[in-house]
Amino acid sequence: MASEHDGGDYPIHLGLAYLFLIGYTVRTLFLRVRLPGSVGVILSGFAFSFFMQDDILQGRDHLQSLAFFLVLLTAGTEISLADLKCYIVVFATLPAALETLGIAAYAHYKMHFTVVEALVLGTTLFPLGDGLVIPKMSEFRHDFPGHP
Repeated sequence: MASEHDGGDYPIHLGLAYLFLIGYTVRTLFLRVRLPGSVGVILSGFAFSFFMQDDILQGRDHLQSLAFFLVLLTAGTEISLADLKCYIVVFATLPAALETLGIAAYAHYKMHFTVVEALVLGTTLFPLGDGLVIPKMSEFRHDFPGHP
């Protein structure tokens, strides 16, 4: 009987399982020797990329966006109110406020939006910038070459 697989390929789920298992193991080893665990994960992912399947490499963008979402989710759940100091709140809100005002000013003066429309655009885009807008802009750039 002929085999379903051509011998050299693993199922994609098994390849991902190996990737996650090796990443977790290297992370644990790095933490044991008091090094940052994230560096171990990055190094294991880099080493694994040399013999990774094409299917996993093609799905790499989706895995990166999922990982980015999980990092944001984890960072948001680790904040406790007891840890917040006045200067931390200022340093957290000042960049957000400046980015909102920058987007609003650009929309008002260059795109001729009303002040209210520009502020709505600013408050809509600044929290979404890193998580949604930038990956979509990258996707748009690949779909339409030559467009900024």
